[in-house]
Amino acid sequence: MAVQLARLNLFGLAFSVLELAGTWLYNRYKLSERDKWLLSTPWSSEAERNKNLSLAEYEAALAAMADPVSITPANDARNGASSDVILNIHNWGPTTLNHDLSLVNKEPYRLSLSAWQVQPARSGMLNRLPETWVRCSAPIIETMEVLDSSDHLQLQFTVPQPSKTKHGEKTRDVMVMVRLETLGADGAYRTHDHLLALPLKPEFPITPVDESPHDTPLWRPIRQPLTALDLYP
Repeated sequence: MAVQLARLNLFGLAFSVLELAGTWLYNRYKLSERDKWLLSTPWSSEAERNKNLSLAEYEAALAAMADPVSITPANDARNGASSDVILNIHNWGPTTLNHDLSLVNKEPYRLSLSAWQVQPARSGMLNRLPETWVRCSAPIIETMEVLDSSDHLQLQFTVPQPSKTKHGEKTRDVMVMVRLETLGADGAYRTHDHLLALPLKPEFPITPVDESPHDTPLWRPIRQPLTALDLYP
């Protein structure tokens, strides 16, 4: 009887050890993005995870984990246009896009945009209309202006009105995709893409959605000053 009790205690102890080990492994590897970022810094409790990056690279990595991009309504719509909205780049200063065209060095930050008007799919008795994405980057960029009344980069633009697609149906949502690029110490750009959906009756603020576009982005650079070459390839 004593032998059996000893075996049971050993089995119980072994099970407890395995359970604790499993919990430790789970907590170690199921980390949030912020936990991973903290472990990669010099303040990490695990020296082998320190990536030894520059301060600018650590700041860029931390900024990319938040929602660095949003769309909000315009406070003073131009010409009474209620469809004016503001694209916010929260981690960039208001003069980030100011670009000296005479410089030959790489820009420290680059912003590009691709946009579509979306006709939802429809099913009928006789035919089915597929979802259609119609490019609309140029109309957005043509109305875009940089605001200087904030501590971060704000670009106000007019949302394109619904238009007919090749299937004869009107578009509804506007999808705006933003590409943020930050120049690293190695001379390469760190790229982060964000897709935002603007329905007919949006609920602000609009933040990025975890989706992929249904079309290949055609990137248009956004600079100050904006040139005609930035609108058309």
